[in-house]
Amino acid sequence: MFTDKDLFTQMGARIRRQRLALDMSQGALAVACSVTKSAVVQWEAGNGAGIKLKTFLQLAAVLGVSLQFLAYGSDQT
Repeated sequence: MFTDKDLFTQMGARIRRQRLALDMSQGALAVACSVTKSAVVQWEAGNGAGIKLKTFLQLAAVLGVSLQFLAYGSDQT
């Protein structure tokens, strides 16, 4: 069984992989999502528990991935 920490750690890895695939810096992603670079660093480290819904939606759009992929790694619901 996955814990919340496992889910956020895996989500952080997906954020990082997709950001790098887009050749985007953490700073550029932060600007695109209207957050600080520190927030992006925290997400990628697996500390995404406090992310606001509006920011989560914006993050998925900027990265060009579905919400399901961002949260679960697939189109799993």
